[in-house]
Amino acid sequence: MFQRIVPALTVHHLGKTQAFYRDMLGFEIRHLGYMFYAKRNDIEIQFSEVLPGQKIMPSELIFYVDDMEEWYAQLSRLNLVMPKGALKPLPYLPREFHIFDINQHLLRFRQASLHTGR
Repeated sequence: MFQRIVPALTVHHLGKTQAFYRDMLGFEIRHLGYMFYAKRNDIEIQFSEVLPGQKIMPSELIFYVDDMEEWYAQLSRLNLVMPKGALKPLPYLPREFHIFDINQHLLRFRQASLHTGR
């Protein structure tokens, strides 16, 4: 029986990535040598550092949040939100905005109450 899934992302610099997820997104950090876990509520993400000169393949995560307007306002103040401007619904998706972390991983934020995947 499956119990959970933990996305694993590669990064160029553990310290800067930890700071981003802790300070910008409010994750708790658990450091384990060449890797760390970021945890917030029931969400956990694993990060591991690549060797110098190695490329990383940017990934995409979707965060379903209850407080969409609050996240949008907070991340807009930090000048991270894409697209800039007002939060608008999309014709084919729930309301969504996105940011890129410092490793160019795409972090999408969607309204949880509109999520139909559960």
